[in-house]
Amino acid sequence: MNKYEFLTTSKGENISLYAITNGKVYAEILDWGATIYSLNVPDKNGKLRNVTLSYGDKSDYERNAWSFGAVIGRYANRIKNAKLVLDGITYQLPCNSATHCLHGGGEFAHSLWQVAEYCDNSITLQYFSPDGAFGFPANMQLRVKYTVSDDDALKIEYEATADRRTVVNLTNHAYFNLDGEATVFAHELQVEADEYTITDSELIPTGEIGKVEGTLFDLRKKVVLGDVLPKNNGFDDNFILNGNLNEVKAVLYSPISGIEMSYFTTEPGVQVYNANTIGDDNVILQNGKKAENFSAVCLESQHFADSPNHKNFPSTVLNPCEVYKQTTIYKFQVK
Repeated sequence: MNKYEFLTTSKGENISLYAITNGKVYAEILDWGATIYSLNVPDKNGKLRNVTLSYGDKSDYERNAWSFGAVIGRYANRIKNAKLVLDGITYQLPCNSATHCLHGGGEFAHSLWQVAEYCDNSITLQYFSPDGAFGFPANMQLRVKYTVSDDDALKIEYEATADRRTVVNLTNHAYFNLDGEATVFAHELQVEADEYTITDSELIPTGEIGKVEGTLFDLRKKVVLGDVLPKNNGFDDNFILNGNLNEVKAVLYSPISGIEMSYFTTEPGVQVYNANTIGDDNVILQNGKKAENFSAVCLESQHFADSPNHKNFPSTVLNPCEVYKQTTIYKFQVK
């Protein structure tokens, strides 16, 4: 079993690291936040590269201010004014992004998960979130399974159940950089989305659906990110995806490394985020260098931000008789 001691938190919790591999691609997973610590794939020269951002100092993972590689919940993205109304009851959530709730207040990313199953190429972690945790209703049980498959993909499968009505919106917050350069300006990105959710100045959806055609949001054909990101100060936006799980929803490619990542998900949306302000913080990466703005691409599979406050958005309500399920796949090849 490839299990290693990683870190002891300030509260005395022992964090462990688990390696999973198909013999070619390998991932390292922490039981803290069910976090992807690294994802290592061969480039065009056969050299293994960690294609996700990782902190240089292991102790930064306890706080994980930027949610590197962590599972996010109970509710990924934002809920306006940190208030959730369900069945006529108002629930006060943490205000951790101005007056709004971002990523459920950070519960899942900053908790120790339990390992339920572990083998050479797969690990399943589970977590219990009690009724009222971070303001959310219902006791919730979660399982997240990571698998490195034979076709050089990292597959993430989520399951959640609750004992009464609540909301759930899960994602993983991996920051992808396929060539190790300071920015992703050389990367090419394509997203299969005809529409996106329009937001206000605080990134809260207005409820309007916008067409990407004729805008900087039109990523239906590959664009070089260096041609786009400086014009819009980077993306932090939800794209409404076309197609089904068996169809590629997005492609990210670096001509420097030759690594191409194809992205699949069962979710209706993907939040494209480019670490737009990470350079304003003193984040030291695994390579010993300070992170710069636009240093990564996050493809966060999810339902839409603030869905509980917009009846025209897909519902995020989970009933006690139901099982929340989601699958996301990041598949790699060299071109």
